[in-house]
Amino acid sequence: IDFGTTACRIGYDRNGTFELVPNRYLDGRVPLLIKRSKSIPLEKRQNKSTPLFSFSSIKQKIGFEEEVPFDGKRVRVIDLASDIFRGLREDVKINISEAFDNAVITVPASFSEKQRAAMRAASEKAGFTYVKLLDESTAALWGAVIKDEGKVFIVYALGGGIFTVSIFRIINGAPQALCHEGDRRLGGQRFDGLLIHHVINVFGMDSDFRDLSYTSINKLKSLAEHLKIGLSKRDSIAVDLNTADYFDKVSENESKKNINHVL
Repeated sequence: IDFGTTACRIGYDRNGTFELVPNRYLDGRVPLLIKRSKSIPLEKRQNKSTPLFSFSSIKQKIGFEEEVPFDGKRVRVIDLASDIFRGLREDVKINISEAFDNAVITVPASFSEKQRAAMRAASEKAGFTYVKLLDESTAALWGAVIKDEGKVFIVYALGGGIFTVSIFRIINGAPQALCHEGDRRLGGQRFDGLLIHHVINVFGMDSDFRDLSYTSINKLKSLAEHLKIGLSKRDSIAVDLNTADYFDKVSENESKKNINHVL
């Protein structure tokens, strides 16, 4: 199980052949986003670089917070994570007609023992009897099939919400970890918040950002992901934007408009 900040993937190995297992979501992702923090009022922003929006997920909170606000009430983080693991187990049973009691779950290499214990507790509550936690950076090195004996490698693991840097040395053909450092508040979602902030400034919609609905936020977040993907392949990206596509309502002094923008 790849337990991500914004998505989960699950697969299984049968006789040396590895296959991904489809889940109940058509795009193949299990969304883990649980809340958006309140936007910072304009008058309280210290500078224009302060993001208007921030996102958080279960993965960033597990082992740090006992409860989070969810659907109008306080819910235990471990219970939310357990529900996800339980759902993944059900998806496997439905798709391959076989139930699994054991699992390998990837976690950031910088996870503390408290975070790892919380992950184990959540997976056991979901019905797994044995769980092996595998560091994401170690998995990346194994996937790269690097066998250069004695060589030292640095592995960057930049996910949706957690950034980890690991140093490895290859000893007897296997990666041995020398050190890990991580930041659980730095990742793709941080970039999404900054890009949404930028788009709102381009639209000139600062006066309305606190009234945005979750529908608008999701549309803006999808746009931010589109922009990131585009900028992964080229130095700049041109987009045609229309306020009506992203904002439910526009104040009386702001007319709906089209904007051609290059980021």
